[in-house]
Amino acid sequence: MNIAAITPKGYTLNKELLKDYVESALKHCNLNLRYIEQGINSGRLLPIVFTEQDKIIGISVLELSKEAVHIVILAGSFSKGWKSEFLDVMTKLAKSQGRSKLQCNGRKGWLRVLGKYGAKKDNELTVIEV
Repeated sequence: MNIAAITPKGYTLNKELLKDYVESALKHCNLNLRYIEQGINSGRLLPIVFTEQDKIIGISVLELSKEAVHIVILAGSFSKGWKSEFLDVMTKLAKSQGRSKLQCNGRKGWLRVLGKYGAKKDNELTVIEV
């Protein structure tokens, strides 16, 4: 699996390929497509794509908060072992940006899934210290 940030133009060019993943992620959170796309186009949100053999298999959209890299949405058709690889890349990104946490909103299942990576509940967020 390859993980790469894309520009707003790259998002726009690949919008049709990413649409199903974005819409799938939005079903599970209190956000809408317009919010995500405006954030990407303004540079406030950073789209990250996942590929395997030159095929897009997923997307994550990130926001840099004061202390954390906040994972706004995450969706895809990931193969086994993806969580560790994704968290390694996100940890490096957080550290390079001077952030001390990875965090996400989301379903209660995320805490169970990410618990073995040190995730803890902090109010409505699932947080991993980096």
